[in-house]
Amino acid sequence: MNLSKSDSLQNQNGNLTFFGTDIAVSILFNYLKAGRNLEDFLEDYPNVKISQVNEALELAEEQLNLVFKA
Repeated sequence: MNLSKSDSLQNQNGNLTFFGTDIAVSILFNYLKAGRNLEDFLEDYPNVKISQVNEALELAEEQLNLVFKA
């Protein structure tokens, strides 16, 4: 997945955010690290779509796979 071709994510002033929002993708990961679920995140941030969350998770998975295959 290439971020420059993403419809779901954007680089905003050096921070990865969900497209069309000021909501940093890192907030999603903080929710998950704290044991909260996707439903909580989507309820608290209704401007973020599940498809955007899925794309962020897919990008993270791809990056982890690259790191551990090296």
